[in-house]
Amino acid sequence: MLAPDADCSHTVLPAHSVLDDRDLSHINLDHAVMPLLVASRAHFDAAEFDHTDLRGLFGLDTKFRGARFANTRLDSADGIATQLPDANFTTAQFRHVNAHEILAPWGNFGAATITDSDFGDADLVRASFAKARIQGNTTFAGADLEGASFAGAVFNSVDFTGANLQETDFTGAALTAVNFAGADLSAARWIDGRRCADFSIGRCN
Repeated sequence: MLAPDADCSHTVLPAHSVLDDRDLSHINLDHAVMPLLVASRAHFDAAEFDHTDLRGLFGLDTKFRGARFANTRLDSADGIATQLPDANFTTAQFRHVNAHEILAPWGNFGAATITDSDFGDADLVRASFAKARIQGNTTFAGADLEGASFAGAVFNSVDFTGANLQETDFTGAALTAVNFAGADLSAARWIDGRRCADFSIGRCN
């Protein structure tokens, strides 16, 4: 039975299961299979989803504060305005994910694979995307990425239009077809290690 603090690892839920408005904080759902889960306004604070199949997750205004999603599959997930501060997504897989306006300051997306996903207008202050692979028309347009790290990340067809990239670290990143139009790169650390000048808009000066 799913409950707060319960060990429910390896759980298999039927497709389209509904957990709206549930409090399942600190639950362990590692290695679970939960396709097309609906969990709007639910609380999963400090929950564990490592190696879990969450493809097709729908979680409007859901809270995952401090939750773990290491090596989790999140293809086609829809999490508009979801709260994810300090969440851990290391090596997770994002494909066709709608993360528009998510709140994930200090989130860890290190070594994640992110493809054709929308992080527009998201709060990703101080988040880490170090060594992530970000590709396939993924957008961070209008996102707040102040102080975030993309060190060693690989980009291909990514949009940062109008994003706040002040003090963001791109050291060692590989940039292919990346759009920085209108983005604020003031004091960002560029791919060659140099510090961008103040008022660097759209390019590192």
